[in-house]
Amino acid sequence: MASLPSPEPLHDPMTPDGRKNYSLLDERVGLFQVLGIVRLNLTGPYWWQTDDIDDPPYVGATFSMFARDGGNGAQLGSIAVVDSTNDAEEPWVGSLAQEDVARVDALLRHGVTEEWRKRGARIEWMSSRLNRLEHFQALVTAYVAHEGSGAQQMVATRIEHCGRKLVLLGAFDAREAAVAGSHIIATLRAAMLIS
Repeated sequence: MASLPSPEPLHDPMTPDGRKNYSLLDERVGLFQVLGIVRLNLTGPYWWQTDDIDDPPYVGATFSMFARDGGNGAQLGSIAVVDSTNDAEEPWVGSLAQEDVARVDALLRHGVTEEWRKRGARIEWMSSRLNRLEHFQALVTAYVAHEGSGAQQMVATRIEHCGRKLVLLGAFDAREAAVAGSHIIATLRAAMLIS
């Protein structure tokens, strides 16, 4: 993720009434800004449906991905950018030490497993890794949620930025990993943090 200065947002003539957590900066290239601090470039042969997340203690936006040609109408994947600062159970990863990753991973695994269990799903946990980058570090957690006859691959990237706990979550149908999944992961990797 790159870090850029924050320019003035462009007027979005397609702003739905009530939308507050994201803005469309450049429709030509699918550039969105979320919570004033994260930019995503939503491109590709896809149609994106956007919505606010306003579910205390979480706030942010979600972007659902569909085939542009209509396909079968099924959602291929999604990206969520979530400010989880007000969730006391969500870890601060800015100062997380490598020796603490296993403990934090166990806490995350328990919480995620319980949340999905309530929906009748089984979790296949892949673990968390602490990635140190030039200006920050990220805790990346991957797992698969098996629900009914389907499976969702989930990749959560937790970062600390501008005094906030942020989670960038990518999700996609495990059967679509080669194409849709690759696009979701590439979009998350290209996300830009704004100071």
